[in-house]
Formats: sequence, C-alpha cells, structure tokens
Amino acid sequence: MFLANALKLKTRVLNSFSIADVGNLKAWYKFKTDIELDGNEVVVWSDSSGNTTENMDLRKVTGSTVVYEANSGALRFATALNSELETAIDQLNLSTFTIFVVIDLVEAGAANEAILGRAGNDEFRLYRGGNSLNARLRANGVNYDLDNTNSTPIGKFLLSVVREGDNTTTMYYDGVEQDNVDADITDLFDFTRLGNGSTDATYYEVAVYDVALSNADRQAVEADITLRTGI
Repeated sequence: MFLANALKLKTRVLNSFSIADVGNLKAWYKFKTDIELDGNEVVVWSDSSGNTTENMDLRKVTGSTVVYEANSGALRFATALNSELETAIDQLNLSTFTIFVVIDLVEAGAANEAILGRAGNDEFRLYRGGNSLNARLRANGVNYDLDNTNSTPIGKFLLSVVREGDNTTTMYYDGVEQDNVDADITDLFDFTRLGNGSTDATYYEVAVYDVALSNADRQAVEADITLRTGI
C-alpha cells in the first residue's frame, strides 16, 4: 500500500511540472496553445510565459503567411510564403539566455536558416554556409560561429542554446551537447521574431529564458517539451 501511494504521488508531481515553474521565462510559444487564426493562417501566437514587462505576443507580418496545422500543432514557415511572426513593439535584450526550439528544417537547399532573432542584426542560424555541422549566433551585427559535433538533425528535433555569463555558447540537439564557442560576446542578442522571410521550417514550440539555466533545470525543461510535443 505504501509503495502504491508513493508511486501515485510521484506521478502527480511529474504531471504538474510546467516549464514556467523554472524562473526567468520571458517568452513561451507553447505547443498547440493560444494560436489565433484567420482560416488556417496564423494571426497571433500568444506568449504563455506570464511575462508582464514586455508584450511578446508574435503577430503576422504584413505580406507573410504562416500556415497552422491543428492536428500536428505545426506552424509552417515556407520561403515561398515569406513566412515570419514578430512582436508588435517590445523585444528581449538578452545577455545570458537559454532558448529552446522544437523545429523541423527543410534540409533541401538549407543555408543560413535564421531560426529566431531580430531583423538581420540579431539571428540564430543553422546550416551556416549550407553546412549542416555549422551554426551562427549573430548579435548586434557581429557574427559568432559555432562548429558542432553532429549535423543538424533530420526531421523534428529539439534545439537548445545556452549562453553563459563567461560568454560561452553551448548548443544541444535533443539534449546532446555539441561543441562550445568561447568568444568574447559583448553584444546583446535581441529577440522579436521567428523566421526572417526566407526560413523554410516547421515550428512547434519556442521558449526563451533570460538566464543560463543550470543543467538540472535545462534537462527538466527539455524532458517536458519532448514529452508534450512528441519528439
């Protein structure tokens, strides 16, 4: 009887975890949540983080189209549709950060795919130079290159990016750590948008913290995102 009760208690604790329980969550575009549509086109993907300092709801950009598939929870960003979503005014100005993105990139022709950031001066990019091993953090117009251990995964995967206070930036693919870049990154990384009008990818969930999470917190968030989005 004691064991059974203990197992029930553990299950309740696990099921109640939310990534918002981890401090410093500033923007959260949650899987299958708070997506306003016009037909099948996304008008607003609302921020679920609880941040009351900045309004980080993402909105349709004039002339672009992001298509939503309700069954899969997929937001389709397609180059041919000039797809992007952007905040109305507010932005995050990030020094340290932890960013999580569940995404599926179109591999054919992939090159310098801007996943998120602001305009052209602040972007996190995969397939730098068309190479699946390479990524780039562009902050305030300055490029910082990341050369990874493993190629960008094929299909739906979880990307985690952590920028520490000592300026080390670390990438994780589905929780597996890639090589670090030890650069003197003195520039802030600004965030206002997903995509840049030429990104060809499917998004499922995005979460942005303005701190470098501990390994334990990062892994807890990764486990929750992985479970909910079905990676």
